Amino acid sequence: MAYDPSKTYRLKRGGEVLSLHQGEGSHAVHGVIKLEDGSLRCCVWNAEHLHPISYVNAVAEPEFWTNLQLIEVKPRIKRTVYATHYGKADSYTGCFGTLWGTEKEARSQAERYASQLGPNAVERIEIDCEEGEGL
Repeated sequence: MAYDPSKTYRLKRGGEVLSLHQGEGSHAVHGVIKLEDGSLRCCVWNAEHLHPISYVNAVAEPEFWTNLQLIEVKPRIKRTVYATHYGKADSYTGCFGTLWGTEKEARSQAERYASQLGPNAVERIEIDCEEGEGL
């Protein structure tokens, strides 16, 4: 993944990227980061792969050097789904429940299969996560 100035980035290790600027020559990206403790640092990244290539005080703080890779900030996934839960597994899917986009759909399906699958419940689930995080 190459650097794209129109995107927002964060550090793999945590912390905030305050500014990034495309360099010249070696195609480096220069920037300022704010760490979890509030301190500010200057860094340089390879523009093609967004891995750090230099950092002020890297020799004095080698443990800091790890996980400085830039990662694109993706929009959070926010969604409400409704789960139907049954007393026994569906013979077709083998599942004890299903996810639905609306409460009306979930309740309709729960009522439809109540005689076949036993007691049921409908649960509202709020999903709020980053892409690739638990989905």
